[in-house]
Amino acid sequence: MSQLMKNLKETYAYVIEGNEMKKTFSVCRNDIIENADGEIDCPLDAVLSKHHLTFGDLNGLSPTRALFVKYEGEQETVLNEISLNINL
Repeated sequence: MSQLMKNLKETYAYVIEGNEMKKTFSVCRNDIIENADGEIDCPLDAVLSKHHLTFGDLNGLSPTRALFVKYEGEQETVLNEISLNINL
């Protein structure tokens, strides 16, 4: 399979999980970046903005973590995990 065809089958999303909920937000390919460590990443604030949400809206969901996920066919790979249940 060509690299182009492989890339077309890949999709990305942020999965926001809480104690009693799970929401998935699709990620636009244009928002995906390569970070300083050479890893594929996507700013969470960009995804929230595209879905007309703010960090305040996110906080209202009482999330415990955000997962940046790559889907390739039936395979799901977590690329990054952000813990969101930090008490300051």
